Amino acid sequence: MLRKSGFVIVCALLLTACPSDPDDGDGGTSDGGVTDGGGTTDGGGTDGGGSDGGVTGCGTVTFFGECDGNLLRYCGEDLNGNEELVEIDCTGASLTCSRISDDWGYDCAQTSGAVCTYDDPDYGYTYNLCAGTDAGCVENATTAVCTDNVGVCVDTDIGNCWANSLVQDCYAGQAWLYDCAADGLICSNSDCVAPVAETCNGIDDDGDGSTDEDFAAGGTVTYTGLDGTTGLVLTDACGAGICVGGFVECDASGGLTCSTAATATTDICNALDDDCDGQTDEDYGAGGTISFTDLDGTTGLTLGQSCGTGLCVGGTVQCDASGGLECPSHAAAITEIPSNTVDDDCDGQTDE
Repeated sequence: MLRKSGFVIVCALLLTACPSDPDDGDGGTSDGGVTDGGGTTDGGGTDGGGSDGGVTGCGTVTFFGECDGNLLRYCGEDLNGNEELVEIDCTGASLTCSRISDDWGYDCAQTSGAVCTYDDPDYGYTYNLCAGTDAGCVENATTAVCTDNVGVCVDTDIGNCWANSLVQDCYAGQAWLYDCAADGLICSNSDCVAPVAETCNGIDDDGDGSTDEDFAAGGTVTYTGLDGTTGLVLTDACGAGICVGGFVECDASGGLTCSTAATATTDICNALDDDCDGQTDEDYGAGGTISFTDLDGTTGLTLGQSCGTGLCVGGTVQCDASGGLECPSHAAAITEIPSNTVDDDCDGQTDE
């Protein structure tokens, strides 16, 4: 059954594609040999017991049609351009008279396994073959899955990817899709492109239907935190010291990072884990890289070690206000007083 309009010709045949120059009931081209409602093929006789040309004038019936049980009525045109009431019994074609959408009105349609049929060279494929739904037919596909609300589009979807198809147009809620896979491509970033190795970027780079799967739980790529924690994947908690409270995310290069990693700084002596490695002031402790020299010349002193001689005896190396090391008892040092047998300046010598 064919319904002609100013935009497209909507085809709702069971398994037959529409011809490139279809006619309906004009005695010319047959509609693929499909019987409409158990009658003879279009172009020769009745459609399900109702004449395609025997009644003139449509009364209150419009182009959008109406259903009387499983009988479809709509207002068409005869060869002279006059209104002509068309009646088709959808039952004979194993179809159901249904309201396709607010814009397309009523038609004989399949309720499952709809055929994606070509209907007009200028407009491509038909996408409204499911009763009561807008089916998402994909160009070059043979069938459309009839599921409620599948394929319903809005104008802002144009240019976006639906699965592996690119939305080329949206009319009356119907999506015109280009199947990138037909060219061996994938739909990514609003274009059909060649598949590439998966990177962490929120895009399905390799066209397998999953996004960043190699970087998520069960994937092959993990992140090691600054504190040495291994095996972290997307969305895992991460960060130690001043970097605490982060989560694993994609970085600018397509790998993984911790969202708070940029907080890390060079470690100073301040009782904080500045470099987020899970240790505090480790560069200033035993085995670290920074040490303190006492006033008496003793070198290599680190956090917590004893320091000070003479008047300064009894000190312990600690962090100073600038983030370095100091011996707090050095504050007791004074200018050396001659002949008092005391190491006044804490340099390890007396009355020198």
